[in-house]
Amino acid sequence: MAENILNKVYNDRLSEDERKLLQYVSIFRQPASVKAISAIAKDPKWSDSIVKRIALNLTRKSLLQKEGEYYWEESLIRNYSGTKLIDGFERHKLATNYYLSLVSEKPAKKEDTQSLIEAHHHSCMAEEYYFASEIIFTFGLYESLEKWGNYRTLIELYTALLPKDHFHGKPLVVKEIHCHILGNMEKACHTLGYVEKAIDYFLKTLEISQKVEDTRGECIWLGNVGNAYRDIGNIRKAIQYHEDALKISEKTEDKCNQAAWLEELGTDYKSLGVIYIDFGKFEEAIEFIERSLEIAKKIGNKSEAACLCNIGIIYGMRREEKKAVQYLTMALEISREIEYRKGEGNYLGSLGTVYAQMGDNEKAIWYYDQALQIAKEVRDQSLEASCLGNIDKIYCIFGKLEDSKNYYETALAISREIEDKVNEILWLENLGTICVGLKDIKGEISYYENALAVSRHIKNRDKEFSQLLNIGNIYTNIGLIETAIRYYEEALFISEEMNDMDMINACENIIIAARNHF
Repeated sequence: MAENILNKVYNDRLSEDERKLLQYVSIFRQPASVKAISAIAKDPKWSDSIVKRIALNLTRKSLLQKEGEYYWEESLIRNYSGTKLIDGFERHKLATNYYLSLVSEKPAKKEDTQSLIEAHHHSCMAEEYYFASEIIFTFGLYESLEKWGNYRTLIELYTALLPKDHFHGKPLVVKEIHCHILGNMEKACHTLGYVEKAIDYFLKTLEISQKVEDTRGECIWLGNVGNAYRDIGNIRKAIQYHEDALKISEKTEDKCNQAAWLEELGTDYKSLGVIYIDFGKFEEAIEFIERSLEIAKKIGNKSEAACLCNIGIIYGMRREEKKAVQYLTMALEISREIEYRKGEGNYLGSLGTVYAQMGDNEKAIWYYDQALQIAKEVRDQSLEASCLGNIDKIYCIFGKLEDSKNYYETALAISREIEDKVNEILWLENLGTICVGLKDIKGEISYYENALAVSRHIKNRDKEFSQLLNIGNIYTNIGLIETAIRYYEEALFISEEMNDMDMINACENIIIAARNHF
């Protein structure tokens, strides 16, 4: 019925120019200016004043909506007008060029990149996928979005350049770029906490690199698979992939990747040291990172500061705070020398953590505040949330729980804004802990339930397990044993699924104790 009415209006009551303008506006995803409409009309007769006159007529007929200097169509009319557009590819190419003419040279926030995002969209609609990939990589769009934590937007951009079946469909771009896009999809998924999904992308990227004999690419993706396995707690598998990546980089004499994978192996062994409380593993970690540091000094890149920081963090874990401060200070000096502001912020934050560990809370807060200022300056929202969370911990020590809660809630809001699921879980857990001190049982349950929901959403089984135990313990403490047991049994199911005997035994003992209490 609606289509019949639109057909009659479109064919009988509109001029040719009015029909054309509706078609042109239909290709835009967001309200379009007169200049945008004129640009895709590409007709010398269509001056700005003519476009305004035609648009005014359509607005009076309620076929076009206007706000300020921008025009758009309701979805029903937009869809209808879009079907009438015959030369759509050509118009989308013109729209691409129009948006590229608006690009900001030094974007300071996501809104400044919107013209590039729209140019990418129209390039894809024109099926000019190679050029769309150029917009992402050559114009530096991905770097800006990564810097500001806009990984969800990045996934949308990459998805537009992949076939419907990402892994088996015919690539829309050449294999090298297709491979690069899959790898970047992994990084974005990884950052958002979808680690298992990320591993799928990395493994496929690795497979393609091996098929086309891209040795350097194979080396990079092997290492990145290792990073992903470490993040889901499978350190042994991470070491296996990092060792394979290191072997290739040594064989090809790729010093940059040698340094990278030696440092990652150091991080692997650092993780083993934390898990098993084994200072010997920390020693092995330092040995790997020192080898990486030696290469970094020779080739002169930013990883030198990162290595020094990593060693400093390990010394902090070993309770050798003086050495930790020494290494972190060296990392800080290098970052300032090369004007690497993001690194400077990270190293200041790490120094704050060491001083907090030493009990010098005043100095710790000073370092966290300095890091926080830089995080805001470079728009590193992940570091900003981390600094706020660390300041909060110190307020907890002083018993200022309400102030502490405010800092955590701000950190939580930032993590949600940038869709950092891993830290969202962390801040929810910490807020749950704050509620214990505030004797707010409802709040405690609510925060842990939210943390459980996020853990399930990103399929982090370790976190899901710990949340179930936390909630079960709360219900046990308030005497709701039957409810508590239901949570414990869910945790037991996960431990059996993961085939982790330590977790299984712990759950079974907790359930037995709860039933005896009941």
